[in-house]
Amino acid sequence: MKTKLIFGGLSAVFVLLASSSHPALCIVTYLIGFSAAVVLTILLRVAIFKESTFTFSVGLFHYCLNKAIQIAGKYHAWRQRRDINRLKIVQNGVLLRILKLNGKTEYGLKYKLSHVKTREDFVKAHPVTKYAHYANLVQRMTEGATNVLTKEEVLYYGATSGTTGKPSIVPQVKTMFWTQGQYVFMCLRHALNLLPSRLRYGRTMNLLYNPTRLLTKTPSGVYLGPVSAFQRLSYSIWRRDVYTTPPMGFEIADSTAAQYVHTLFGLRHRDLARIDALFASLVYFMFRTMEQNWREMVHDIREGTLNRELKISVEIRIELEKWLNPMPARADELEKEFSQGFDNIGVRIWPKLTLINSIASGSFQQYSAILREKYTKAVKIYTPWYASTEGILGYNEWPEKDGDDVGFLLAVKSVFFEFMPLENSEDTEPATVFAEQVEKGKEYELILTNFGGLYRYRIGDVVRVVDFHGQFPVIQYVHRSSQQLNIRGEKTSEDVLLAAVAHLNNLFSAQHHFSRIVDFTSCESVLLNLKITPAGQGMTPFYVLFLELQGLIEEDREKLETQLGAELDRFLMKSQCKRYGYKYQRDKEGLAPARVLLVVPGSFQRLREFMINTSSTSPSQLKIPRVLFKQPLVDFLRNAIVV
Repeated sequence: MKTKLIFGGLSAVFVLLASSSHPALCIVTYLIGFSAAVVLTILLRVAIFKESTFTFSVGLFHYCLNKAIQIAGKYHAWRQRRDINRLKIVQNGVLLRILKLNGKTEYGLKYKLSHVKTREDFVKAHPVTKYAHYANLVQRMTEGATNVLTKEEVLYYGATSGTTGKPSIVPQVKTMFWTQGQYVFMCLRHALNLLPSRLRYGRTMNLLYNPTRLLTKTPSGVYLGPVSAFQRLSYSIWRRDVYTTPPMGFEIADSTAAQYVHTLFGLRHRDLARIDALFASLVYFMFRTMEQNWREMVHDIREGTLNRELKISVEIRIELEKWLNPMPARADELEKEFSQGFDNIGVRIWPKLTLINSIASGSFQQYSAILREKYTKAVKIYTPWYASTEGILGYNEWPEKDGDDVGFLLAVKSVFFEFMPLENSEDTEPATVFAEQVEKGKEYELILTNFGGLYRYRIGDVVRVVDFHGQFPVIQYVHRSSQQLNIRGEKTSEDVLLAAVAHLNNLFSAQHHFSRIVDFTSCESVLLNLKITPAGQGMTPFYVLFLELQGLIEEDREKLETQLGAELDRFLMKSQCKRYGYKYQRDKEGLAPARVLLVVPGSFQRLREFMINTSSTSPSQLKIPRVLFKQPLVDFLRNAIVV
């Protein structure tokens, strides 16, 4: 209102001044008046919305950047609405553009891609592929070979997380950034619109960890590493000092120390309205860190210090300490709230907290459920997109939806899509359907062709078509095709395990055996030491579900393990009735009853740290696998079993 009054007042003044009979003076006066009004409006808005900790230049930059996001997001949303009933035309255009761009490459000439004129011809000319098909070609590219898979220069090589299998290396080119950028802008605009206007220009807590330590240079001099490492570099360029964590805080190599620092600096800002993280698990572990270390954090805030036990380099510590000053009043407020417990603690310590911007679908539902039930309650959790290293695959056009209702509109300008019905997954050359041919309610494995040189590529994700928006399919991620318990060919996928855990949590927590299931994973019994094989089961294999419980009554542990195992077995037999499924194998005694093993509190947080320290996975991209195949991870949890 104030800005409108000022703008109107200035306009009126210059209208009077411009009432001159000299046309040139009139035009100049109007231009000066309009420019002055715009500049003063921006300055006033920056003054209204910026925090006292912002410098003026950063506040102005932050304001202008957010306005640019709003404008770009609105423009791309308009373009999307224009194409909503042109799915086949748009997807054909994407495919032909890819083939034209890369048709003269070494790979394109081999498969005569430049001769392909229709998508049907493309399917006939090129087989369905997996990463092994490209491994040697990518290796040559990293050694300096050009025009192999892509005509464009490779900006960097993105490494997949490798938490559910061997990491793949995916070339990233300029066109991929331009085509995916439109979806990023639309989702960022949705996130901003979920905040009241007065809260859009304050600081954000960004739980981004330093994966730049994982960056390496290929022999050709191009960087290789996790996508989040390059996200970190782009933030340093574009976002500047707009987060609760000072810039040097993002350079901390030790993930435990970085988590403490993010949490500490976030606690110093009472007016925090938004938390950003790649995955909901990062937000959950932030609150766990807060719950475990709140006394040390309150002390640091009261004294203006930084915990001396943290593994932080001297250079970074000195820079961080420049941002710290004693805040005794804030420390007292936090101490009072923490001492009363952690139920809805997010809103109690940050009264303006409105939005958590983080992927909370699929296997991350376990963490978002805990956030909603315990730490943040009614705070909105917005899952912006469904993406992989190969590209953005879908985006959330409905920010008001939450939980199981979240679906993703197919990102049809990012890649060319094919969908493989699951019944074809074992075929040597599986048949696929195009995007406009999918059926609502059916599950498919995604097949992608992207600008980075991957053609008809199985990324290993299974999705379900849940609706249509215009002609565009709305999809939900279901599971990784590799994340299955499959001892006798029964193929029990991670989404079934997620449903089983939710069932166990609802049934047994309601009976007050524990407050809730914190986390879980599973393995096949062959990976376990036989000394914990249940008596009477002999050598018949079985499923093992590792559970971490909160609020467990110790004297009930042994009895509870047995009850949980029996209920898990019943649930799997009921839900997996398909031919040769879990029930069939149990009835034929091909499988012994499933078993639950309880691990000590904090085991999954320590497992996460173990995975970070023993692999090349970025802390920002790490996902706890719901099915374990790696012996060291099984051994880690086996040693954490409650005895």
